[in-house]
Amino acid sequence: MNIPKTEIFLILKEDLRKRKLCASFVPHSLMPEQREDRVTSCQDIIMMANADKNFFNSIIMGDETWCSAYDPEIKLQSSEWVCETYPWLKKLKFQRSRNKTVLLFFYSTQGVVHKEFLPEGKQ
Repeated sequence: MNIPKTEIFLILKEDLRKRKLCASFVPHSLMPEQREDRVTSCQDIIMMANADKNFFNSIIMGDETWCSAYDPEIKLQSSEWVCETYPWLKKLKFQRSRNKTVLLFFYSTQGVVHKEFLPEGKQ
């Protein structure tokens, strides 16, 4: 069509009243009940910590992280042209992959207590 990109941009923006919108990356999407449960749990922990000054010294925390081999889409690649009134887009940050490994870490205030790396299917 031999139309310069600048002209196409002006047509989209001024005539069609479109704007280019990038999705916000979020780690996960929580339901309202899940958010309330997290707040309640945090409030309980704060109450226990206030009651016992050595509370945090008795805790061993565990973290299980699944690592996937993937090529994530960058923010610019997920952008699209939308109407002016279109709400902000959200895109989940992590996408599934066939090759996964679980990383297990257990630690206390003194440091790492235990760590383990398990490929999928070896758990």
